[in-house]
Amino acid sequence: MVCEAYRAAPAAPDRHPQWHPSIWESGDIQHSNIRERLRRRDDDPLNGADLRRADLRGVDLSGRNLAGVNLEGANLQGANLTHASLIHANLCEANLQEAMLQGADLTDADLTNAGLGRASLQGALLKSAVLYRANLLGANLRGAHLANAILANAILSEATLIGADLSDARLEGARLQGATLQDAILNRAGLRGVNLRDADLPSAELRAANLQCANLIDANLTGATLRGARYNYHTRWPARWDPRQHGAILSVH
Repeated sequence: MVCEAYRAAPAAPDRHPQWHPSIWESGDIQHSNIRERLRRRDDDPLNGADLRRADLRGVDLSGRNLAGVNLEGANLQGANLTHASLIHANLCEANLQEAMLQGADLTDADLTNAGLGRASLQGALLKSAVLYRANLLGANLRGAHLANAILANAILSEATLIGADLSDARLEGARLQGATLQDAILNRAGLRGVNLRDADLPSAELRAANLQCANLIDANLTGATLRGARYNYHTRWPARWDPRQHGAILSVH
């Protein structure tokens, strides 16, 4: 059997957020005073707004209620979204490079193909979020909550995931080379075909995780818990590291 990286299909329809009716017409996006309207916090609600492909570079939306907002393809590079509510938001193909999203609530948000390189997501809530093929190169996800999130084929190389909760997350085919996952929780996570080469996983929890076809060459697994984790003959381990001694189970199917 030749093992190939997981080729994930788009998330099932029932995992995609349902968008709320738009409050602003899309034509307003090009209006010259859009940044001024975005700054208003009194009588200008943003929840459910249609801001597709809007140029919002560097805008301050910290603490704002952006639940259900349609930001598909929007440019939010360097934007301040600290503690903003983005529940059910559509951020497909949005540019969030170097954006500040500390403590933001992105529960059930759709970030398919979004660019989040070097973004700050410390403590962000991303439960059940869709990050299929998202680019999180060098992103800071320390303490982020990613339980049940879809991260298949995502780029997480050099990302910081210290103490992050990735339990039951789908990471098939994701790239995590050189990522820092110290104390991260990956129990029951789908890690088939994941590239964890040179990743740092001291004291990480990988109970019952699927590590079939995963690449863990030169990974640091000191103190990691792998009881019940599944692997196969195509799983590549650090030199002189015996998964059976750590409770992992060989799957021959």
